[in-house]
Amino acid sequence: DIQGLNESGSPVALYDLTAPVRVLYIFSYDCDNCKKETPKLMKMYRDYKEKGLDVFTLCLDGDTLPWKDYLRRWMRPWLWGAPLVVLLGPGLVLAGCHPWLAGLPLWRVALPGLASSLLVLAQVILISRQVQQRDEVRQTLLTGLVNQHGTLATQRLTHGLDYARGLIDGNPFQMKRGMLLADLPGTAWHQRSEFAWAAAFETVAQAIREEALNACFQRKLNDYQYPGAVRGDWNVFWLMRGAEPIPQARALCPVTLQALQQVSGFPCMREAHFSVLQPHSRILPHSDDANTWVTAHFGIQIPQECGIRVGRETRRWKEGEFLFFDTSFEHEAWNDSDTPRVVLLFDFMHPGLSSVEREFVMQMQASLNQPVAAPATPPTGALA
Repeated sequence: DIQGLNESGSPVALYDLTAPVRVLYIFSYDCDNCKKETPKLMKMYRDYKEKGLDVFTLCLDGDTLPWKDYLRRWMRPWLWGAPLVVLLGPGLVLAGCHPWLAGLPLWRVALPGLASSLLVLAQVILISRQVQQRDEVRQTLLTGLVNQHGTLATQRLTHGLDYARGLIDGNPFQMKRGMLLADLPGTAWHQRSEFAWAAAFETVAQAIREEALNACFQRKLNDYQYPGAVRGDWNVFWLMRGAEPIPQARALCPVTLQALQQVSGFPCMREAHFSVLQPHSRILPHSDDANTWVTAHFGIQIPQECGIRVGRETRRWKEGEFLFFDTSFEHEAWNDSDTPRVVLLFDFMHPGLSSVEREFVMQMQASLNQPVAAPATPPTGALA
């Protein structure tokens, strides 16, 4: 259950809702995406309230004044308008209009609502199929490894797959979805001393910086696609997809690619790119769907007013130096300056994985990656 206080200060709970269909809507009063989506939600509420739908809204902001103002500006007009649309039809009939004409206002609302609902349903079905397909791939790979290495060597992988299916609980401070190897030594931040190969980047930091600035500011960049997690602009110049460098990166970033080859587990990487967090942009708090990776950030262009939080600790990047962290812990990043923040970002396999687990990760990554001939929109992964 979820409990809290409503606008008047009275206690309310999600379980108080008795409608057959209940929607949990989580929002922040200053979220631009929420401002776009709230009218759509209220339209759906207006269309389907009488058919058994109710909405429980949860504001993430502790200050009550902003979210009360948000309700007044974004929700109440729709709630007040809903009964008027329903009453408008009978009113037009009483005024002498033909019933077909009197029903037009209601149909004007109902048809777009139905179309939107069908689109959402199609998206849900598509995502469900993708999740099922990934689960089937994981199970196939795991079965092969169990037959080859035995149940003891694959125990953490078996438990991780059970966690992904919601059959067992994991670390409450880490991700709530995906495949979590619960017994894998986990810490939000990793130390530079754990990775001897980091020196391969530090010794050529100036050359990497020159390649990055040339690649990022002399051409149009791709948007990083992480729906709902970005406020502002987050752009990337892709270096690798799957196990292959991007052709454009081969031409523009040879020093950077040479350094990446020194990383443990290369070329098995979740992703590698120059990550550009534009001025006054933010990556909202979230966690990724696996703890089998460590994310590296190598500082390229670091303004003063920017930072990153992983777990409970906030740090700042430094130019020519690394930060290492585990994105299965909640994390966020921000750039409140007037200058783009640029880091080299790549994910490599967690050093605590056994040889069998590394084999699983490599096989799983190979099954997910498709070769590309040019930079493209990636699957969601590490934070900017």
